[in-house]
Amino acid sequence: MHGLADTLVSPRQTERLHQALTAKNIDSTYYVVKGAGHGGSAWLQPDIMKITLSFLDKHLKP
Repeated sequence: MHGLADTLVSPRQTERLHQALTAKNIDSTYYVVKGAGHGGSAWLQPDIMKITLSFLDKHLKP
């Protein structure tokens, strides 16, 4: 997940990581958040929070 307005880390880096993972048949989903920077309130939108919590539930719960 990467904000397209991120000026600290290029969104291209996340895209490259996603491509490398999928090339090795490693499960990866790449979400782009329009207007979001490296942090801030854009990340607190209900849709974004739902995706984040779903990921954490899937990968961290026993």
